[in-house]
Amino acid sequence: MKTNVSRILTGLILAATAASAQTTPPAKETVAPATPPPRAAGFKAGEIAPPLAVAEWVKGAPIPQLAKGKVYLVEFWATWCGPCIGNIPHLNSLQKKYGKDGLVVVGFSNPDVALGEETKRKENNTLEMVRAFVAGRGDRMDYHVAYDTPDKATYKSWMNTQGGIPHAFLIDREGRLAVNYHPFYMDDAVRQVLAGTWDHATGYPRLRRSSALYGTVLGAKTYAEFQAGYGEMEKEFPFIARRMLDSKFDRARLARDEPQFTATALALLVAAREEGDAAQLVAIVRGQLSPPAPARLQELPAQATPEIRERIEAANIRARQRAEDEKTALKLPLDMLAQMADAACEITANTDPAALSAKARVARARGDAPAAVALLRQAVALSSDRERPAYETQLAELK
Repeated sequence: MKTNVSRILTGLILAATAASAQTTPPAKETVAPATPPPRAAGFKAGEIAPPLAVAEWVKGAPIPQLAKGKVYLVEFWATWCGPCIGNIPHLNSLQKKYGKDGLVVVGFSNPDVALGEETKRKENNTLEMVRAFVAGRGDRMDYHVAYDTPDKATYKSWMNTQGGIPHAFLIDREGRLAVNYHPFYMDDAVRQVLAGTWDHATGYPRLRRSSALYGTVLGAKTYAEFQAGYGEMEKEFPFIARRMLDSKFDRARLARDEPQFTATALALLVAAREEGDAAQLVAIVRGQLSPPAPARLQELPAQATPEIRERIEAANIRARQRAEDEKTALKLPLDMLAQMADAACEITANTDPAALSAKARVARARGDAPAAVALLRQAVALSSDRERPAYETQLAELK
């Protein structure tokens, strides 16, 4: 599975709530992670971490054992997992920021189906897929990556009853489990475990508070509710608020709040350059230069229960309102969109087809068809088999 910005635009699990309120797609798989499930039974806080059984270290020098004196963030992920892919820039930033303090990030992947397991599930996360995925990201996945043994030994000993991914474990300097939670919310916990100040009794309530507040902000029904919730997030969890700038941008866009709209666009540009993540910029360029989508209404089943009927009707009301709001939504100047597209290509070293396609959209909007054609040809050449038809269609339409 190839890795590029266009896949990052998949969005995360809670994005279903926000989907009816966004035309510009959420750019990070950062935008809506699932509320973390309960901690796994059997591997408890304070216990020595089980060993990592590894079939292959796909990236980074092998780690024969978790060394004392280091803090390890071990995240379980898969190539097909949108939220996992969206969290990669976040893990990169953690490794870059805290590596000097002893943090070692390990992305741990495993087969979907263990050797000898009888199941109808299709294997969709092979070692070959993981190798190709990691190679495609280059230094945009700049931390250790390991692949489990055929019997999923590490997955079984670490994840145990924990089912959802991405899921991360923070191992302290003594080799003991300190934190077990969704990695999206772990920034403060990482800092505290490194400093030796992590307090289990107070730390977990804050983690739960951060994930609950995140869901509240994304699910806000009005712009005023969103602003209030986002303000709380900025005060309590600024590192999460920073990763929600794309949602703030879209809400301001639809609410026609020009000061916030412009300021947030500039903040997104700065954040993308600092974090080396172009996904949000690509999403904005694409959304701003695409015609508004018509309202997507759900049909009522012939024998819908009153509860289902009420839910579908409410969703259709939101969809119609969204379509109306799009008619008067704010637009960024073309020069600003050009800056974003240029930055996206610079961040991805002109190797990401989605970023190149965004730059082609800007060229087309400026009337520079030759430049747009050249950029789309690059996008076609660099795209995966699955994505290539879409870029070929754009190229054909332009020609």
